[in-house]
Amino acid sequence: MADDPAAGGRRCARPRGARRADRGRARGADPAAWRRGGARMRLNRLDLIRYGRFLDRTLDFGPAPADAPDVTVVYGANEAGKSTAFTAWLDLLFGFQGGAPYAFRFDRKELLVGAELDTPDGIQTLRRTAATTGSLIDANGHAVAEQRVSRWLRGLDREAYRTRFSLNDHILREGGKEIAQAQGDLGQLLHAGSSGLSGLSEALARVEAEVAEFHKKGGRKTEAAMGRNRLRELDAELRAARLDPRAFDRLAKARDDAETAFEAAGVALATARHALRLREAADARRGRAREIAAARRGLADYPDGPDLPAEAVSRVARAAQRRADLAAKEARARAEVLAARAALDGLRGDPEGEAIAAHLETVEAAVFGEGEPLLPRAQTALADLEKRRAERGEIAARMEALAVRLAGPGADPASVALPAAALEELRRAAGEVATAAAALEGEIRARTGAEAGLGPAVEAPPGLARLEEAVADWHRAPNLDEALAAARAAEDELRDATAGLPPDWPAAVAAGLPEIAEIDAVTEPFHEAARRRAARAERAAEAAEDWERAEADRAEQASRPDLVPGARVAEARAGRDAAWSAHRAALNAPTAEAFEQAMRADDAAREGYAAAAESRTRLAQATETAARLRAVRDRAAAALAAAGADLAAASTAVAALAARFGLPATAPADALRQRRDRLAAAALAAGRAEARRSVLAARRDTRAAALAALRDALGGEGEGVAETGLPAIAEQAIRDLRARKATADAWREARKTIEGMKASEARAARELAACEAALAARTAGLWCAGADATRLLAALPALEELAGRAAEHARIDHRIRAMEGAIETFGAVSRELRALLGLPEAASPAELLAAARRRAAEAEARDAAAEREGAAREIAGLLAGQGGAEDGDPTERVNLLARRDALRGQLAAAEQAYAEAAGGFDPAALVAEEAEEDPIRTETLRERVEEAERLRDDALARRVAARAALDTALAGEGGLAPDQERAALVERLRQSAREAAARHFGLLAARSALRRFRQEHRGLMLEATEQAFAHVTAGAWPRLDTRTQGAGEHLVGVRDGEPVAVSAMSTGTQGQLYLALRVAGHAAFVAEHGPLPFVTDDIHETFDDDRARAALELTGVMGRRGQAILFTHHRHLVDLARAALPGVRVIKLG
Repeated sequence: MADDPAAGGRRCARPRGARRADRGRARGADPAAWRRGGARMRLNRLDLIRYGRFLDRTLDFGPAPADAPDVTVVYGANEAGKSTAFTAWLDLLFGFQGGAPYAFRFDRKELLVGAELDTPDGIQTLRRTAATTGSLIDANGHAVAEQRVSRWLRGLDREAYRTRFSLNDHILREGGKEIAQAQGDLGQLLHAGSSGLSGLSEALARVEAEVAEFHKKGGRKTEAAMGRNRLRELDAELRAARLDPRAFDRLAKARDDAETAFEAAGVALATARHALRLREAADARRGRAREIAAARRGLADYPDGPDLPAEAVSRVARAAQRRADLAAKEARARAEVLAARAALDGLRGDPEGEAIAAHLETVEAAVFGEGEPLLPRAQTALADLEKRRAERGEIAARMEALAVRLAGPGADPASVALPAAALEELRRAAGEVATAAAALEGEIRARTGAEAGLGPAVEAPPGLARLEEAVADWHRAPNLDEALAAARAAEDELRDATAGLPPDWPAAVAAGLPEIAEIDAVTEPFHEAARRRAARAERAAEAAEDWERAEADRAEQASRPDLVPGARVAEARAGRDAAWSAHRAALNAPTAEAFEQAMRADDAAREGYAAAAESRTRLAQATETAARLRAVRDRAAAALAAAGADLAAASTAVAALAARFGLPATAPADALRQRRDRLAAAALAAGRAEARRSVLAARRDTRAAALAALRDALGGEGEGVAETGLPAIAEQAIRDLRARKATADAWREARKTIEGMKASEARAARELAACEAALAARTAGLWCAGADATRLLAALPALEELAGRAAEHARIDHRIRAMEGAIETFGAVSRELRALLGLPEAASPAELLAAARRRAAEAEARDAAAEREGAAREIAGLLAGQGGAEDGDPTERVNLLARRDALRGQLAAAEQAYAEAAGGFDPAALVAEEAEEDPIRTETLRERVEEAERLRDDALARRVAARAALDTALAGEGGLAPDQERAALVERLRQSAREAAARHFGLLAARSALRRFRQEHRGLMLEATEQAFAHVTAGAWPRLDTRTQGAGEHLVGVRDGEPVAVSAMSTGTQGQLYLALRVAGHAAFVAEHGPLPFVTDDIHETFDDDRARAALELTGVMGRRGQAILFTHHRHLVDLARAALPGVRVIKLG
């Protein structure tokens, strides 16, 4: 942690065993090993080839610096593409997501991103396409296995990498909210810092609430409690459902009555239905009888006769129509041949007329050329031929006149006229010569005019660029007010931080402040020894008091008057035995009396000893207790002496450490930690003050250098001028120099323009020569060879007219030849028809057609009359044997007969339906029902059926209910519905219990995992979090500590020596604590797995400059472990990053 700028912060208090393990792990973990190329992954270059708004844009992060933090700042305005670049990085690693939100400039299939990565497998160049499979390829287009990238990423998926290795303002705020919701729970906070995930507190609370909804101790509205109450109610209902003999008789009678009622209802329903069906059959037969009578009456109006043959109606209609058409055709023919109408019936066949008709069709159908009808073409040609020949002569005369005017007498129009393409080329070539000549003349005029306006040469003034650069450097020189204010604020902060410290406190800091672990190693044994001595002194005093009380009780028990000791009993027995021996030897009265007295004394001693048994027991117990407590007193005194020796040794260690802090030897142990906090804060304040002084000095030097350069650039003009007036003099000098430079630049530009005009003039001359050569080549071999452009342009109208006349002459000549061909063709086609009609060759086509059409119409009239007679014979055959008038319209007659046949069919169908309606009914009853014409009888019978069905359904329901009641009673299930409800309730409670148990076990597992996570990560991670938190808050929160609360351990912050719960911190402070947790989590991941690129996006939105600088320094700490990439749209953060992280790389988006 030597590179960590927050190394002066405190570590959290924790067991010494855990600290020893942490120190062991810390010695084995070398973050620099990964920076030197171990199991790491680094982004060297990101290629936005076709992605979002970017096309072939590269973000080059360069190689990892050897001795500086690997931090890159990507700066760009809003909408510059910072989020696009980060998403492209994720898409490269994990593939394009569905929807392709960045496929707005390019189609999804065109998206392509790439990168150069420094991986455990060496430098890798990758590309990611939008293909569904095999989208990850190398530089040669070969597929790369996704497992390789997953191995480089330590198995993290997209969401896990995003939450662990990226941070933005929103996530920072949500992390602060998670800290508040966790109420400082250490396991949850460490998990949030390591994984980057939030919402764990809310999820655990939600699961706990779901478990409580099912069961909660003492809860009356839980699902389990309400289910138990309902089960008791259902059990009571089931116990009440019992069957006795009287109930059985009642249920059996109800069942039999229901059976009888159901059978009676069934009979009544069948009777009602039969009566209704009989009535409906009678109604149907009455309707059919009416149809039969109506059909018979209708047939009386139609003629007799057999039914018409099949398709008779359509055949008669077609024949009648054909007959009518032939009559019309005949009438038309007769109108054309009025002379033949009177003798039409007596005419015989006309074979010659038929041949004429055939030749006429041939003539009318003949075509000419490309399918054009011959007949109208020949008629038009005969009428128009002479006129067209006259027009052709006029055009030829005009062409000869134009040829003479252009080429002289005797000129042939055909050789003078030019094709349209040649004429156009001639026009273009002559026009190009004229244009080139005009351009050359214009260039010459422009050059001579420019030369006349050019004055004497003007030289550019020297020193302008140098003066402009000096002025720009002066304007860019930093303002000293901000740096001076910052330096004064830092000095004030330093004075506040060092208030109360001895003057030589820098020496103590320079000598190296003891580590927190070292302080804890001294103060914790001291506190433990002091606590142990106090406890042992208390226990020694208590032991002495207990022994004194026990000794007093023993003495009291020993001095009780009713206590007969065993020695007295033995003494009395010995006296009795002696008196007996004396009396047996003497056998006199005095010995007998002495023996009697001895016996009485012995009896009294025995009785007293027996009566004092309880007192002796109490005395023995008191004696034993006094001895035991004496031993306890002696051990407590020895332990107190040993604790005093330990406390003396610990006090010596505290005094020695106090001397390193400049504290008196009598300083309390707690003062060591406080003094170290003060010294660490003072060191931080001194560092910031020194940095602010360095910034101020650097800005002063920069400003002085800019001022000196400005005076040097002004030369003599800047001598003796005050600093405040120097910029104005420099600005005026720049304006003067710029005016002189503008004049010189204008002269040089004019000179360049004249030189350009000369070159243009030479080009124009060359272009004119080329155009004249091209015109000569165009006219070579023509009648106009050698003519200049002016003559040719003047002759163009006549040439165009000659070309037009030649085209018109050719068109009319072609048309005349076509007319002559049409006339000749018509003569050949109509030659046989003329012969048949006896017409001369000179007859016109109109005369030929009139004669041919008259002869053809006569033949057509005879054919139509014959066909009409055939149609009449067909109609007569189809209607033979039918009654009615035979001279009427055959179509109307056949339609009448068709309606007759249809009516006969209806009659037959009605008679058949009448017979079928009788069904299987009794004929007499059916006849009687038909005679009954009551209009509401049918509806009445239908209502009776509905009523009978209702009564039958009611009887059926009662029968089912009676049977079910008896069956249930016989089966001992009088409580079927309650029993079913009970079974469903039990199953529902069982299922809910399983789900609640699963949730509860999951909750226990989650909390257990959090406890294990807390135990595994509370060491180094808490230490790193404390250091980062102290640094980012500028020492306002120098320490973090833990407090036991219930079964868990909770994190608190220490401010001004007082613990503050995490939930009591401000929202901003909670966010900064979350940032510190994420920095510590990143360190833990790197120590275990190796570094991956960490990306932040404008996480300093709510930070002031000091907090932002501190956060940037933490980014530098992360950059020493691995690669850190910071996106921002704030320019001042770029400046702060350059000041806080020397050598930081900056990439500008835009």
